[in-house]
Parts: sequence; structure tokens; C-alpha cells
Amino acid sequence: MALLNKLGEIVKSAAEKTEELTKTLGEKAEAALEIQRLNSQVNKERSKISDTHKKIGEILWAKFEAGEEIPEEFKEHCTAISEALTKIDEHKVAIAKIKATAKRIARFTILATRNGRITPSPRSTPSVAILIPIKMKK
Repeated sequence: MALLNKLGEIVKSAAEKTEELTKTLGEKAEAALEIQRLNSQVNKERSKISDTHKKIGEILWAKFEAGEEIPEEFKEHCTAISEALTKIDEHKVAIAKIKATAKRIARFTILATRNGRITPSPRSTPSVAILIPIKMKK
């Protein structure tokens, strides 16, 4: 009987520990969910702050562009933005020139003579600029 009593106590103790562990794990999971929810709220508020900062900057930039007076500490930053925008425009012009040149080169086709006249070869040829010196009849 003593053995059965001892075995019963061990089983009862294991069940209590399992219940306690389950409760602890449940509490930890619940805490983790609450922390996640709160972190989500923190990120939401940070996003609002960031949007507001952006709006403030856009208002100051609009005033700077319109030539209105803005606080001195912002003028340096607005000038830097203006310079960056000028560089962007210059780069876009350079890109447009490169694209235009590439289109002109792509239009060249291999030239051939047919009945004494220079004509482009059929479109099935690759778009490569190859210039062939041809003697024309007078």
C-alpha cells in the first residue's frame, strides 16, 4: 500500500507541476501578445510623428520656394534640398541625352546597294551601327 500511496503522490505532484507550468506558459503567451499589441501602438504613433514632421517640412519648403521668410536655421537645409534638386534635373537631362543617342544608334541598319542605290537591309538584321563605304556611280 505504501508503494501505491507514494505513486499516487508522485502522479499528483506531476499533475500540479504540469498545471502550474501550463498556467505560467499561458501567462507568458498572454504577456507576449500584450507586448506585441503595445509595440504596434508605439509604431503607429511613431508613424504619425513621422508624417507630421514631413508635413512641417513640406510647409517650410513651400515657403522657401515662394520666397517667403523662414527661420534662419532652416535656410541651410532648404538650400541643400534646392541644390540636390538641381543635380537631379542635371542627371535627368544626361539620362535623356543617353537614351536619345541609344535610340539613334538602334535605328541604324546595315546598308547595302541595290541597283546602284543605298538602301537599308531588311529589318531582320540586328540593330547595329555598321557603316560600309560604298562607291556611287556618277
